[in-house]
Amino acid sequence: MEGLAILARSADVDAFLASLGVDPGELAGLELPATATVDVMRERVKFLQSLGLSNEDLAAYPLALGCSVRKNMVPVLDYLGKLGVRQDALPDLLRRYPQVLHASVVVDLAPVVKYLQGMDVRPHDVPRVLERVEFLHSLVLFA
Repeated sequence: MEGLAILARSADVDAFLASLGVDPGELAGLELPATATVDVMRERVKFLQSLGLSNEDLAAYPLALGCSVRKNMVPVLDYLGKLGVRQDALPDLLRRYPQVLHASVVVDLAPVVKYLQGMDVRPHDVPRVLERVEFLHSLVLFA
């Protein structure tokens, strides 16, 4: 009986995502917790929209919907804010590099900041570099 409830919940989530223009198949390989209900997805969508992202942005990178607001997104956004990334720059940064939402602050982002500072980028210039220089975001994968 529990398996049927999970399948029904999954079908509801798929229908919700499709209503936003997001292909649910894009999340098929992602292991969402059994608690991933329409309400959880709705919370994630609203949070991402509050950052200035549109349904089209979410459809372009649906894996962002696999990120927990509290465990993934908030810590990353807090870190970027502490670095000085401007709130009005976030939508463009997230459109160009949505993977940052599931980056680890300690493992991925902090080493990039240290690298930039090692390249003589002053601390107050780091946010502007992150906002403007797209290729630097790929350093997260190699840092």
